[in-house]
Amino acid sequence: MKKTIAFIFALAMLGSAMSCSQNNNNSESSSGSASGASLVNESANGTAFKRGSVKDNVYENKYANIKINIPEGLKAETDESIEGMRASTVSYYTDEKESAFEHAAIWDAWFSSSMENVLVRFVNTKLAFPGETGKTADDVLDVYKNRNAEGNVEYQDRKSVTLCGEEYRRDVFTYDGFKSNCLYARKIDDDIICFINVSSEVDGKTPEDYEAMFAD
Repeated sequence: MKKTIAFIFALAMLGSAMSCSQNNNNSESSSGSASGASLVNESANGTAFKRGSVKDNVYENKYANIKINIPEGLKAETDESIEGMRASTVSYYTDEKESAFEHAAIWDAWFSSSMENVLVRFVNTKLAFPGETGKTADDVLDVYKNRNAEGNVEYQDRKSVTLCGEEYRRDVFTYDGFKSNCLYARKIDDDIICFINVSSEVDGKTPEDYEAMFAD
């Protein structure tokens, strides 16, 4: 549990996500949820976003063309667990601009173990960057990178990778003892950018090991 909390607050430093109010027009049921409660908030209003679902240890979001074979040992967290951690991390930010950015995000899925975590989120760019247009995956990655410019975070060079047949921008970094940390971002449409975080304390695991969980 201590490692999970440390991971979550590491995410808080890197920018977490938001969402929790019923919106049936923008949600798909998730078998990973104990209650079926939607985590889609008002940030999805006016967009084409739809939630993903978990079935037979596979997460799929057809809207974003994402399919993840959940690695052995990781479990899909319930909506209640996701919302509890979301509430803890989103409350970290008191600055109006930073808070607005977090409230523009939707936390779609979370898979975890004591040593590994995978988060799938989406950012409504019109709300995250009010008055600005043409925002890209790099812009979203830069938000998190800039927050840690003075922190103990070491980044590798950013590169493009292919996941599920789609091009993502990827940042790899080390932070506070986490051995493998990857941030992936892809622009889905004019409103939404997908943002995926993979963090691990497992010795010997590489970004490529985790990228193999994305189905072609």
